[in-house]
Amino acid sequence: MISSSRSFPFWFYVLTIVRCNHYINLSPITNKNTVLEVNNDAKFDINLDYPSTVTIKQGKIIVSKGNNILIGNDVTINLKNKLLQIQINNVGPSKEGDYQVRVEGDTNDGGIVSQSTIFTVAFQGVPQLKPLSADTTVLCCNGEVRLGITFPETSTPLYRLSWQRMSGQWSSRYFMEDNDRVLHITNVEAGDSDVYNVTVTHPQSLRSTSLSLKLNVLEKPLIESESLRDVRILERVNVNIRVVPQQSVISWYKDGKPIKNHISSDGLSLTINSMSEENAGMYTVLATIGTLTTTHTISLRIRDDIQITEGPGTFTALRKGNIVTFTCKVKGQPIPSISWIRDDVVLPDIKKFPNITVFGKNPSFLSISTISEVHQGQYTCITSQHDGTSIYNTGQLSLSGPPRITNVTRVSVIATLGATVDFGVDIESSSGYTIKWKKESK
Repeated sequence: MISSSRSFPFWFYVLTIVRCNHYINLSPITNKNTVLEVNNDAKFDINLDYPSTVTIKQGKIIVSKGNNILIGNDVTINLKNKLLQIQINNVGPSKEGDYQVRVEGDTNDGGIVSQSTIFTVAFQGVPQLKPLSADTTVLCCNGEVRLGITFPETSTPLYRLSWQRMSGQWSSRYFMEDNDRVLHITNVEAGDSDVYNVTVTHPQSLRSTSLSLKLNVLEKPLIESESLRDVRILERVNVNIRVVPQQSVISWYKDGKPIKNHISSDGLSLTINSMSEENAGMYTVLATIGTLTTTHTISLRIRDDIQITEGPGTFTALRKGNIVTFTCKVKGQPIPSISWIRDDVVLPDIKKFPNITVFGKNPSFLSISTISEVHQGQYTCITSQHDGTSIYNTGQLSLSGPPRITNVTRVSVIATLGATVDFGVDIESSSGYTIKWKKESK
């Protein structure tokens, strides 16, 4: 038997029996163990058979794999009633192979014992996967990026690896490296943003495990907001912006100078509690991510209701051929525009109303260079602001004066008795008229 003073500091994987002065038979009850889950243990039982007259002193049990002796947490050894129990702890791909168990010691009669046997550990599970980076962010475009996994164990070529995009399509710009453990993406595009799933499968047991890797490709930031706001004095102003992606660094400028007052802590809103002339102006937002920057301009203008300070007026008793100019003066902020209307026709319209021109700021004036009957009627100026607010004022033009004979045909005729003679006249009048013919007596 083995004396109680034995020590077992070492372990081996292969068992070989060596006979010196005494024979000990090592009979494995189990000589192969297959592990299906990573970090599970492989257990082996070995019977020790030797004469009852033999006592082993200073005995030790050594477990080794190749030239490496297992110590510490790698192996657990227990001996009870000639049953030797060996446990290989935390089995993974790197612990596959043959192990040797050797029993050594001195006998009570001065002899030496050195016997060994072999057992085998097989691993058909899958290893623990570690990402090079679980969430990768890169800037667009035309750069490159690598997504991948690592195995804590050394036997990665034993496994089958497959990659899959969860929503997008595979591209010819994708290349596999390092025994398919690394996906190399060249000429990175915004469309490469996706979740990439890598699956590792054991070829014998077909057990598999997967790991998801996320890729974010950041494009030039996008800023969404209004570009123009008209506000009244003392009005409270709040302008919100939306910036994509959220990682963007946001900064504000007014009339080219950086500002921090009135800006929220996240940079996504501008708030002015009481609008003043000083607060009006051009505000510029910069959104930056990496080397990519986007700008957006917001104009705050003071608004004043529009008014017509001078309307077109009324022109009456005009004669044909005269020149007439209508005036429409307005004020307001923003500066309103003016349009001229006659009988629902926007002027000028040279086909319906010839000799009419509009000019001046907005334009403020309408002129008729040579008035005639066709120009009689109402002329309306409509002033509007960009938000649809509008007002109008209407003027009148009419002609007057007595009828006038502008042309006479055949003032004097010499005719024979019984002949027919025609006389004619052309009349100009702004209103109706009657014609009477009178023969003067000699």
